[in-house]
Amino acid sequence: MFDDPVLLPDGYQISVPDRQPIRLRTGGNGERTGVAPHAAGGDDPLSIARQLLAPPKSSR
Repeated sequence: MFDDPVLLPDGYQISVPDRQPIRLRTGGNGERTGVAPHAAGGDDPLSIARQLLAPPKSSR
């Protein structure tokens, strides 16, 4: 999917894809449709992180 890396100054390299990635399950690449997040939660990333990192609540 990538050509050989192109050498840049100061020892850097860059690889540029020469094809478009296609997801086998959908036949598309997510362009203009996006992907569903693993955790729903709105616009507060810190709140979502706290929920995901919190220990599980014990069921009594």
